Amino acid sequence: MHERLNGCTDMKRPDTLEVIYAPVADALKQSDELYARFLKGIPEPVGAVTRDLALASRKRLRPALVLLCSYLGAAAGGKDIALACAAELLHSASLVHDDIIDDSDLRRKQATLHKKWNNRVGILAGDLLYAKAFGMISDLGSGAVSALFSQAAVSMCQGEIREVLRTGALDLAEQEYLKILEEKTASLIAACCGAGGILGGLSRADAQRLFEFGLSLGVGFQIVDDCLDLEGDPDLTGKEMGLDVSNSLVTLPLIFHLRQDHGVRRRFGEILDLAPPERLKTVRAELERSGAFEYARERAYAYRDRARMELDGLSRNGPIKEHLARMADFAVMRRY
Repeated sequence: MHERLNGCTDMKRPDTLEVIYAPVADALKQSDELYARFLKGIPEPVGAVTRDLALASRKRLRPALVLLCSYLGAAAGGKDIALACAAELLHSASLVHDDIIDDSDLRRKQATLHKKWNNRVGILAGDLLYAKAFGMISDLGSGAVSALFSQAAVSMCQGEIREVLRTGALDLAEQEYLKILEEKTASLIAACCGAGGILGGLSRADAQRLFEFGLSLGVGFQIVDDCLDLEGDPDLTGKEMGLDVSNSLVTLPLIFHLRQDHGVRRRFGEILDLAPPERLKTVRAELERSGAFEYARERAYAYRDRARMELDGLSRNGPIKEHLARMADFAVMRRY
């Protein structure tokens, strides 16, 4: 029997992150400690702002991917730990800026940084995290790793701009949406995987496969994030619900729904005029009725399968590769 899971079917529940991260648990702890030391070391009053980030629980997906991909090869002499920390700093910076753009009140059940302080402080705090992250990456002395993360930063900004320019575009095509996801979210995840492989001494071909693995995993991850914004449990996600609709962002469930018939767009315009609680309830019901969530999650599963195919092509085998495969499962089967 297939188990029903948030509008989608699959054979099993994903492993917990604790299980997936087990082979790199010690290194991940060291990365966390490095992250905390950086935040603690920022002088006042700036330190009070950035230390708010340490109060929030984190999935630590990106640093864990750096470490797992590095562990496929040889020991990286601690460079992988520094890179894992830098990756988390980059991700934290992007979230600070995203929350300002989306005007979010909550992030991981905590008040967002710009709400606790103000937009100007939030923007500058995000910039500080970016600067520190790239300083750490530069210190690793790997031109290939630096190039991957520089390109990821460019792609993340391009994706964010592309999304802002297409806000409210009910004619947004699925391929354009997927391009936004690839740039905005998947590019950093791909860089983490490819760079981890480089630090682990893997061949160029294997590092490229890990990069492609991360790209597919990242797109699938973000499709599910967009589903959870509309159908998730806020007690699990730690986020406000319905922000995408409130901000007129067109995501995959809505793209599928809008292309079902010509009258849907007119009805959707009327729904947007409703008060936020009723609006979210109505949109969610409409999307469930049309099968939009199921379609979106099946597309996420297809990206999971692509990610697994890249792993199958690696010249290295062993338990670490299986943990990466489990990570791909988690990305598309999670509830938070």
